[in-house]
Amino acid sequence: MNTEISLEEFGLLLKDKKVLAVDVRERDEYRHERIAGVMNVPLSGMNQFFDKLPKDKEISVICKAGFRSPKAVQILKEAGYPHVCSVSGGLDAWKKKGWPIEKSGGPIPLQAQLRAVAGSLVVLGFFIPGGRWLSLFVGVGLLISGITGFCPMATLLAKMPWNRES
Repeated sequence: MNTEISLEEFGLLLKDKKVLAVDVRERDEYRHERIAGVMNVPLSGMNQFFDKLPKDKEISVICKAGFRSPKAVQILKEAGYPHVCSVSGGLDAWKKKGWPIEKSGGPIPLQAQLRAVAGSLVVLGFFIPGGRWLSLFVGVGLLISGITGFCPMATLLAKMPWNRES
């Protein structure tokens, strides 16, 4: 099996149930929209799913745009999964072709919420007296979160009522 397959090949394999399809986006992204019949195995916790993934079956890995799936393929191959490939273009390319997706009607993914809130706060900082400090504070917070991997704003957003799982 190649390391990467086209969207068309993936669509045929999925339709014929000849592959275990795995979506490596985070749970909130998957809940928001997904391809029917595709299992969610978030890249951030992939090692927790090794016991649920058969090593003797072909596995096709998809993500949002094709950037995370090659990393997942590498992790799976290193863990002893010989028949793994990445789907070129990801869910974005799937949707661009007009192929069907399931939507939950839930909140937009947390990372999109984070970008919208941070961007709004930075812009707001230009319109209120002393607002440059707000923009600076948000910018420094994003810089620190990028370096450390911990983002207090994302943690706060995750606790909002609309982001709680039912």
